[in-house]
Amino acid sequence: MRDDDEMMVDAARDGVGIAFGHEFHAREHLRQRALVRLLEEWCPAIPGFHLYYPSRKHMSAALRGFVDWCVKHRRDKQAINIDFPDVRPGDSR
Repeated sequence: MRDDDEMMVDAARDGVGIAFGHEFHAREHLRQRALVRLLEEWCPAIPGFHLYYPSRKHMSAALRGFVDWCVKHRRDKQAINIDFPDVRPGDSR
C-alpha cells in the first residue's frame, strides 16, 4: 500500500498492479491508453476538492490563509468546491 499517487500510477502503468488515486496524476496515461479505468461505476466524478474543518472559531492563521486561497480560486477558476458558502475571505468568525 502506498500513499504517493504518482508512484502508484507509475507502478500500475508498469504492470505491477492497480492504483486508486487522484485522476490528475493518471490523466495523461489514461489519455494515451497506457492505463484503463476499473470499477468506474463505483468511483463517481468529483468536480474539485471539498474542504472540511471542525470550526471557524479559533481558526489558525495558516488554516485561515488556506481557506482564503480556496475561496479565491473557486471564484477565479471554479476549480474547487467548498462547503461553506457563508464564509468570506478574511472572515474569522
